[in-house]
Amino acid sequence: MALDVPGFDAAIVSLPSGDAAGQPVLIAAHGAGDNPVWQCETWREILGDRAIILCLSGPREMPRSDARYFPDHFALEKIAFASLEALRRALPESSRTRRVVYTGYSQGATMGALMIVTHGDSCPRLALVEGGFDGWTLARAEKFKRTGGERVLFACGTGHCRKRAEASAQTLVKAGVASRVVADLSGGHSYGGAVGRAVKESLSWLVEDDANWNPSPAAPALKDAGPRAPKGPASRAP
Repeated sequence: MALDVPGFDAAIVSLPSGDAAGQPVLIAAHGAGDNPVWQCETWREILGDRAIILCLSGPREMPRSDARYFPDHFALEKIAFASLEALRRALPESSRTRRVVYTGYSQGATMGALMIVTHGDSCPRLALVEGGFDGWTLARAEKFKRTGGERVLFACGTGHCRKRAEASAQTLVKAGVASRVVADLSGGHSYGGAVGRAVKESLSWLVEDDANWNPSPAAPALKDAGPRAPKGPASRAP
């Protein structure tokens, strides 16, 4: 469904088919040339009938096009937290919106890693896909830890991403933030297919010990889900 976000383009929300009450929340930020619908489709495939997925909408890249982008990380920060607040207002009793997983692909990961450092209390666990692997100095990693950051998952389909992510993961671990790199170089610069499967296989680690994600009869375990390649051209986003 479309979610009105005052001052910004509407976000897209994917709800599980069952009762949304008590479901965890995942925020997904698209890449440049990507769009929120494709993000929601792919993450619904990965998560199965789990979680409320909030897919952010950057401005349109060109008239009458589905392609979108985030001008800079300051804009992404404003859009992300305005969208989360809009979700809280729309579903005040239905979701666990005070502690969410942030995921971004390409530009959404790169700019997300820049702005999320001071928001570890709201987004303590990150899944950064084909982006967000640069800029993790020890000082920034320690700041993320101080604000509440707990875990970072890097997912890569290219060798460049894997090499840089492995270095950043070591820095994060040194700062006390658990980190993991998963890669399938057959996947390329994408968040579906092989890369999506790599993400899915590590999601149980990412949300381990997070009470919001503990399985219940109304929320089947993550291992029951399985991804498909996204319906949109996800590999376009730089």
